[in-house]
Amino acid sequence: KVAKTPPSTRSRKLVSQTSKEMRWKGESAGKTTSGEALYKCAYARELRIDVGGAVTLEDDSGEIVICFVEYMFQKSDGAKMVHGRILQKGSETVLGNAANERDIFLTNDCLEFELKDIKELVSVNLQSMPWGHKYRKENSEAEKIGWAKAEERKKKGLPMEYLCRSLYWPEKGAFFSLPCDKLGLGNGVCGSCEHREPDCDELRILTKTSFIYRKVTYSVHDFLYIRPEFFSQEEDRGTYKAGRNIGLKPYAVCHLLDLCGPAGSKKVDPASTKVSVRRFYRPDDISTAKAYTSDIREVILFFLCIFVLCLISV
Repeated sequence: KVAKTPPSTRSRKLVSQTSKEMRWKGESAGKTTSGEALYKCAYARELRIDVGGAVTLEDDSGEIVICFVEYMFQKSDGAKMVHGRILQKGSETVLGNAANERDIFLTNDCLEFELKDIKELVSVNLQSMPWGHKYRKENSEAEKIGWAKAEERKKKGLPMEYLCRSLYWPEKGAFFSLPCDKLGLGNGVCGSCEHREPDCDELRILTKTSFIYRKVTYSVHDFLYIRPEFFSQEEDRGTYKAGRNIGLKPYAVCHLLDLCGPAGSKKVDPASTKVSVRRFYRPDDISTAKAYTSDIREVILFFLCIFVLCLISV
């Protein structure tokens, strides 16, 4: 059974391989905060597993999961464990089929699994790219070299060598630079778990016109983003140029009008608290013609709606 650490909401049951020939390589490299021995290298059958490497697992539905190895440890019952962070292929992110097949992204979703759950090794190159216009030529040349090497590997029938250059954080709607200096240290600390805040979804209503949600203070007349899944799935979003945009919807821009809930600093259930907002539509929500002729910053006031608070995006 797999021990899953938050914040991932996905439930996975992995298909275990044989438990034979699972062994540590070398001496213990320290202990976790709970006193469990840490190791930097292990063997799962003929596979050599190193901290900072990447492995594949298989869940009970046959889906392949790619994990970056943060650290490895042994439980008091002798179970040899791996703590990893899930890596997502570009095609599985908001990029869709616009993603490069070599691109893979680090996520904040963690998995704890046994060595025997590992199916195979996968080659992932962590790369921190310099940003800014002055690096465009340098980055472009590096990209061409990478493509050439990838094509050569493909011709030789070698496995795909993935390139990980960003942290994918869908809850914040963005890609971030890799925290390379904090990855794969093998010291029992996971960057994602370390910065996790248990009460990040906490809601406190301060007054009749203001509240705190996910550590952000909102007041009546503020403008905010609402997650698109709240609104009707039957809305006509128009026709987009590329197939990768089909089904993808941007956050809705809304004007906060009223708050319905008891005032006070006590905790409140977000699912039972509602606010009133005015929704603004983007030009491409109205028609394809407006999408091509309007300013991208333009929004159009349309109607009043009510929604549950937990759909606010921060």
